[in-house]
Amino acid sequence: MRAVRHSTLYRAMAAALAAAICLLPSCSNDASDSSPTATTLNPADALFNAGVERQDAGDLEGAIARYDQAIAADATYVAAWYNRAVAKQNLGRDADAVVDYRKVVELDPKNARALYNLGNLLVAQGVTDEGVQLVRRATELDPSLRGDAAASSTSG
Repeated sequence: MRAVRHSTLYRAMAAALAAAICLLPSCSNDASDSSPTATTLNPADALFNAGVERQDAGDLEGAIARYDQAIAADATYVAAWYNRAVAKQNLGRDADAVVDYRKVVELDPKNARALYNLGNLLVAQGVTDEGVQLVRRATELDPSLRGDAAASSTSG
């Protein structure tokens, strides 16, 4: 459940980014520019948003399909890689989720939530040294994860 709430955060971030782009000088507001491009999402954003909607509705396979398409449209779309990893993890496809979390960390080395989730998956798979190191790095970047790390280290 925790990861699905993050998809709402990414949707809000995408909307804020789209709004911020319209503040750039290249985004004209004069009457002579009647093109819809200033308010139209790019294909990757539209596919990502469709994935978020499916993930929020509990259709994880449908969400993964949309994230696949968003990633195909923009291979650097960190939020799509992250949400796809979460969906795969929620389906128990941990090895696939590890691949996606690694891509998130490659694209965004300071993504604490991805580092944390990747670290915990690796620990569960027996890759303890790397997993613990990643969880430690995640909690340094985001101290609010320390409570989660303490809970996961005492359970099991």
